[in-house]
Amino acid sequence: MPGVVRTAFFDRRGVAYLRHRPRPLPAARVADTLVRGIVTERDESFTPSWLRLPVAVRALAPTTYRRLAGRFGGS
Repeated sequence: MPGVVRTAFFDRRGVAYLRHRPRPLPAARVADTLVRGIVTERDESFTPSWLRLPVAVRALAPTTYRRLAGRFGGS
């Protein structure tokens, strides 16, 4: 589950990525995480690792998660 990945997507769509956080990750970092997940047979991999937090909040406190997602974005 990658965060924002630094690719040509934003350049091609004509609108820059304007948020300060989360910062876009290099595609190589996401690829390394993917390969590591395959090699270690993990069902889920997160990069950056703090992205585990929203998943945990959603599982443990779905109402709080929906409230936060509505305020800060998310699905």
